[in-house]
Amino acid sequence: MRKFFYGILLSLVLFAGALSAQEAKTPGFPDFWKKFQTAVVKDDRESVASMTVLPFYWGASLDRAGFLKAYPKIFGDKSRECFRQGKLIKDDPFQNLFCGRLMYRFGADSGSWRLLEVSDND
Repeated sequence: MRKFFYGILLSLVLFAGALSAQEAKTPGFPDFWKKFQTAVVKDDRESVASMTVLPFYWGASLDRAGFLKAYPKIFGDKSRECFRQGKLIKDDPFQNLFCGRLMYRFGADSGSWRLLEVSDND
């Protein structure tokens, strides 16, 4: 009887884990993307920073102040134009935007979508 009980308990734990994995696929990317895209196009640095994982690596680990200082290099004129017209590429579980030599990667962090990294598009 004890083995049966532990078998049922194990099954419930595995089932709950499967549900948690499904929930980990954070919904709401289209809403996030619209807000992020609008903030970049309007050069709203504070909003972009609030939707970015910090600390942020850009040659060094940057806190919020460092990110805001580096912002013009991360989101220059060409990048802002790319954000206005560019198309996202899904790379499950991420979304990527390629702008010239840069790739902007978005993903879930603590239940919310965020800009995770900007790296060379090689």
